[in-house]
Amino acid sequence: MEFVRASIEDSAFDTTSWFALSKIKTDTKSNNVFVFLVDDKYLRSENLLDENNDTNYGYILPRKYLAQIISNIDNLTEEFDQENQPFALFLDYDISYLSDPYNKVAMQDDLEFLEVLKHDRAYKIYLPITSNYNFVLHSQDPKIQKLINTKKIEFISVGLTTASDNISRRYYSYEMYKDEHQNSKEYPYVGIKLFHNIDEKNISKEFSQSGISLIENRIIFKDMYMIEDKEYSAWQSNWSKLSVMSANYPLDTIYEDDLRNAVLMVGAAHSQSNDNFEIDAFSRQISGIEMHANALMSLYYLNGKLKRLPLFYSILIIFIVVAMVEFLIISFRESKFYNTLERKKQNYTNEFLKDIYTLLIPNDKEDFGELWLVVFSIAILFGISYYLLTHGEHYWFNWMIPAMLSVPYLLFMSFKKMVKK
Repeated sequence: MEFVRASIEDSAFDTTSWFALSKIKTDTKSNNVFVFLVDDKYLRSENLLDENNDTNYGYILPRKYLAQIISNIDNLTEEFDQENQPFALFLDYDISYLSDPYNKVAMQDDLEFLEVLKHDRAYKIYLPITSNYNFVLHSQDPKIQKLINTKKIEFISVGLTTASDNISRRYYSYEMYKDEHQNSKEYPYVGIKLFHNIDEKNISKEFSQSGISLIENRIIFKDMYMIEDKEYSAWQSNWSKLSVMSANYPLDTIYEDDLRNAVLMVGAAHSQSNDNFEIDAFSRQISGIEMHANALMSLYYLNGKLKRLPLFYSILIIFIVVAMVEFLIISFRESKFYNTLERKKQNYTNEFLKDIYTLLIPNDKEDFGELWLVVFSIAILFGISYYLLTHGEHYWFNWMIPAMLSVPYLLFMSFKKMVKK
């Protein structure tokens, strides 16, 4: 499975994503998603960086700053009409343990964070669960437990896969942890939870979890371009409904209508953060919170999981394309234009140009046919794969498989010629 993943699936999808998908602006026809980054500019605004741009607060961000970010959003939205309220706020910070090293006593920062969570608000709050311990889930505060029971506070998984090449391209559709009653429970991935068209009870049936699905859990990553770069930064993704900005971005500049049913995300993206992931073989790297945002946009775009084109249709496409290209090449080799090109090649006196010409138009007609059959077939299959992925039901057709089969094909044809000689 790992050989198939590395050699066939990811190579093909990475190439398609890098050269095509990431560059094109795409409207998912969904609600807006705003990502607020705890980046260097936010930390500097809160005096949390020293003169060497190192964080000065220890191993974890003091939770009072997370409480402040939530309060800022509350202050922004408290005067909004009900119809213009955001749908949810996802906080991508580990809250498994208290700030106390022994995980026994709630520190002042923990209490401030819990106090802010208890406030009444129109939108939901999603918190990650990454272990069987979680000081919010297991809080004895009756108001916190009431919010959990009424699903105003919900817990989700944030598992992202990392392959043997240390590249992350997929998510776990769910993870198993203990709930507040110490029973094992499936916690759905945050993107799936925020994507409303999937029944939470059927996630383990809808999404394959065995061996980590090679297809359906793929994340489509889009490039971003800078909009503002002042004491805060702001980017716009090629997902047209995805905006990314520093957590100290002035919230009052965001239009109220844009926040209607929007998803808000908060996560670390500063230079000292370990929550960074390589996303393809081209060394692109983004933060974990941006991974989750791109995963959610992928779910919106694909209307759920990515679907593989059925094998029968894949074989049919390959057969038709190869047969069509073969027919056209044979017709071309018998044309007057081909004979004209052959004569021009013989008239070249510059040996370098003649070698280039011979490389493109080999002397042997069979060599010419084999070369351009492979080149044109792969190019057409790539185009078909891209079209199927970006139109209609968004099926994934792996154009890399016939491309890899072209190698043994060329070797076989060379062996055949040697036998003839």
